[in-house]
Amino acid sequence: STAPPLVPVLLVEDDDLVAEILDAMLLHLGCAVTRAPRGLDALAHMETTMFPLVIMDVHMPGMDGFTLAAALRARYGPGPRLLGLSGAATPADGARARAAGMDDYLTKPVTLERLRAAVEAYGPGGAVPTDPQ
Repeated sequence: STAPPLVPVLLVEDDDLVAEILDAMLLHLGCAVTRAPRGLDALAHMETTMFPLVIMDVHMPGMDGFTLAAALRARYGPGPRLLGLSGAATPADGARARAAGMDDYLTKPVTLERLRAAVEAYGPGGAVPTDPQ
């Protein structure tokens, strides 16, 4: 039998150590991870590949995750699932994340269980809208 296809995930994280840890966790969960260190890099990746799941740090230099989420929603609509990550989550950040168009918001350090639940909920086969054709 063949293994199920890997879930394509765009991981947007400016901290290399955090990105390495999340990358390993996502790989363990069956994801094919493409990393982008900044919001502008993420936008460039989305121009060539429509990732069904984008996981982004909300507090990054330059374009932060809130701005990135709003830009992705404006350009691609509800298609990609957007998951925010923050090391200093506050209720205000959660509200900002939803207002920017994020589907969910996790606090760091992220456990494998929380990440698994998010990938299952928002990755292919989860709550992703199907093509209306």
